[in-house]
Amino acid sequence: GKPKASVLGLSVSMARKEKKRAKSEPAPAWVAPAFVGGFFLVLLGVFWLVIGSPPPPPSFLDIEVITPGDGSTYPKKGQEVTVHYTGTLESGTKFDSSRDRGDPFKFKIGMGQVIPGWDNGLMKMSKGERAKLTIQPEWGYGKAGTGGIPPNAVLIFDVELIDIN
Repeated sequence: GKPKASVLGLSVSMARKEKKRAKSEPAPAWVAPAFVGGFFLVLLGVFWLVIGSPPPPPSFLDIEVITPGDGSTYPKKGQEVTVHYTGTLESGTKFDSSRDRGDPFKFKIGMGQVIPGWDNGLMKMSKGERAKLTIQPEWGYGKAGTGGIPPNAVLIFDVELIDIN
């Protein structure tokens, strides 16, 4: 029919039709995941309030400084590092040593050329530093082991960061 009144050039009856059409349209695809995600974050927040604080992430690496380095020159992903190391099992059994060979080991850090414990540990060491890296199997050779390293072995490395190129 005939428009009853005009509001800013739109008839009231036309505005009502638009309103009805808007109600029947489905919600955008992001609404449900956003609601669920928000709900989860609220639950997580309440949980932390009740228990205190979130648990720390598992630590697959422990670094004990033996001799401090320069404290300012740290390797960055992709740089070549030169290290001397001795690797032992928890039992004290030595399985490898660049020191015994008299030949420092070189590799590009952060590129997956070595076990994750080395990539992560050496990036926290400064030039000249010597440290004891205790590496859990998750960042070592894992369930498979390798060569003289048994499955699920905790590895202990005495590592010296000689140079960064």
